[in-house]
Amino acid sequence: MHERSGTLFRSRPRAIVVDPDPADRASAAHWLTELGYEVRQAEDFEHARPLLEPPPDALITTLRLGAYNGFHLIIVARSAGHRVAAAVVTKHDDSVARADAARLGIGYLVKPLTRESLAETIGDGLIGRACIQ
Repeated sequence: MHERSGTLFRSRPRAIVVDPDPADRASAAHWLTELGYEVRQAEDFEHARPLLEPPPDALITTLRLGAYNGFHLIIVARSAGHRVAAAVVTKHDDSVARADAARLGIGYLVKPLTRESLAETIGDGLIGRACIQ
């Protein structure tokens, strides 16, 4: 953060990428960095939770996170009324999970994740714009 005329602002939006697969996590973080985000990474729910303060602008997480899932993490991120745009990533398309994501205003992506699919999701306003809390 920088201070200008008594007002604090961030030079780049912040994103968190949560994925137990190191290669997938690194790829998503790299693409978000190319898209202008300051990115932090975590491998699971427990490691991601402390990164939610201060709240990120965007949260990209796998659907399956062990005892918890990506929806749980997103709900925690938004629980204090923070406007956190989010997307879940999964290996297998699931119509119920897709419907849950739509109901929560969360982007839904099926692996393999590509730079283009991530950028398209951001461009569609599912990440980076106003979202449902």
